[in-house]
Amino acid sequence: MSKITVQVSDSISVAPDTIVMNMCVNYESKQYDLAFNKGVALCKQILDVLSKYTNRVELGSKYVYERKQKVESKKGDKLTTYYRKCGYTFETLVTAKFSQDFDRLNDLLNELEEFDGSYTVNFSYCLDDTELYRNKLLESLMNLASTKASIIAKASGLELKGISNIQYSKQNWDTSTYGLRCTNNFSDSNSVIGTEMAKPIVLTDSVTVTYKTKG
Repeated sequence: MSKITVQVSDSISVAPDTIVMNMCVNYESKQYDLAFNKGVALCKQILDVLSKYTNRVELGSKYVYERKQKVESKKGDKLTTYYRKCGYTFETLVTAKFSQDFDRLNDLLNELEEFDGSYTVNFSYCLDDTELYRNKLLESLMNLASTKASIIAKASGLELKGISNIQYSKQNWDTSTYGLRCTNNFSDSNSVIGTEMAKPIVLTDSVTVTYKTKG
């Protein structure tokens, strides 16, 4: 029994369906315990605000690191550099997701103004359900492969008798972000957050299919 192997590629255009908000939260103190406890309390307040707008919120790992200040002293021609401990910083990442048509980002940022100086924030677009688009593209790829193999088989006087093997690349789109846009909470650009629309993106994949033939 002979075989026919075909390789096909295809792409689909998709508009990102989710807005991702990443907040880097920090709190500084002279004391380690105070930095951690106050930082955790700050996170709770921020999460309470976010919960009014979305239920898709994640809190990352919490860290406290020592802050050091560079000090230089000169005696004669000799320059000495050392670092002096000046306190501790609590830091964590808060991630919140909103649907593409969410139009209350300005309201949210206005509510977060009371925490000014305790966080920085950036926004990006992503695909929330990548499996949906993966399956659509795979369907298209298999249809293209079948059509291509049928044409080759007919030209060769053969008949397709099923699939012998499939090699699928299965692209990783889960962590992709598109239409990146950033803002700092001290920036005037806060006033226009939510007005920028994400541009459609093109997702490409390929598949190699081997068909059994008869004739």
